[in-house]
Amino acid sequence: MKGLSYFNGKIVPTGWTASRCLVPPLKQPSSLQPGTHLHSLVAGVALSHRSSNLASRQRVCLAAAAEEIVATERTASSVDSVPRGETAGAILVVDNVTIQAGDRDLLQDVSWRVLPGQRWGLVGANGAGKSTLLHALCGHRMVDAGKVVISPKAEVGYLAQALQHATRTVYEEVRSAMTHLSKIEARMDEAEQAMMEGDVEAAARMAQAQEEFALAGGWDVDKAISEVLSGLGFSAEQYDRNCSEFSGGWQMRIALAKLLLGPAGQAAVGAGTGGLMLLDEPTNHLDSAAVKWLGGFLRKSGGTVIIVSHDESLLDSACNHIVEVRGRKLHQYAGSFSKFMETRATREAQARATGLAQQQEIERWERLQFLLGRSI
Repeated sequence: MKGLSYFNGKIVPTGWTASRCLVPPLKQPSSLQPGTHLHSLVAGVALSHRSSNLASRQRVCLAAAAEEIVATERTASSVDSVPRGETAGAILVVDNVTIQAGDRDLLQDVSWRVLPGQRWGLVGANGAGKSTLLHALCGHRMVDAGKVVISPKAEVGYLAQALQHATRTVYEEVRSAMTHLSKIEARMDEAEQAMMEGDVEAAARMAQAQEEFALAGGWDVDKAISEVLSGLGFSAEQYDRNCSEFSGGWQMRIALAKLLLGPAGQAAVGAGTGGLMLLDEPTNHLDSAAVKWLGGFLRKSGGTVIIVSHDESLLDSACNHIVEVRGRKLHQYAGSFSKFMETRATREAQARATGLAQQQEIERWERLQFLLGRSI
């Protein structure tokens, strides 16, 4: 039967055993008693399996999970206000965009394509319009001309420079951002209830949900949370402390952990899909160890990232593309931040040399004209 496997004398959903080991689908064993209903067997095994793992996963209760999904989606609603549409394989398209601040153009008729898996550092002088552009990308403000389009399948997350204080524990607050898991858990709970009520099709739904949960890393959720919180400088003893007990700087670390563990931080890239993380000065409240860890995490994540930062070490370790806001235009470079700086220094040296040569030529002609004037 499709979706069911035989393991240690029991029927279980394909791909899962009581010890969370993957097993291949097998034919119905001949040792089963004639007339045994497979859905009845799998219902018992699945129920036992879920009950035994609830404590180890330490997941938030279903009611809280539903609240978390609503709250997180409400927080991200401004991101979802960005127009979604055809991007021809890109995850983000900026098309002939102009952005103004008062009566001044910050950006004028700029275009930019961000492909899945690219990690961009958005740099430029203070006041050039970096954060304003980032606000436009995530829908916090409108562009004055042109359009911004994000792939319909992309998960988008935005880290702002300000954070509202949360009232849950650190673990609960970070776990609440993992709505991609909470939604699957809700389906598992629904299937579990349906099996208890005798729904013969619920076992297949449970198997499908469990498979998706596994692929999303659901069984290792505690490990994932610990890795991120530890990398950002939290000790295990701090996980159960209320978020309101932490300073603003540590609140920002919690917000960053939520972004990294949320759908945008965990989505794998594909053709126009995956996660797009928009980070505005993420290192403002991080020490050097946390900055180093963050750079490694972003580099290995496989996700798409746009970072506004003045921290050269983060830009160098995390980014493989640089876009500079300069002269109301976007100047794009493929390569690391160090390579960008070398290229810019070479360009500026060439410009200075060209300017000096032009000035010398002007002075030569002026002197020639002066000498000719004297000889007449």
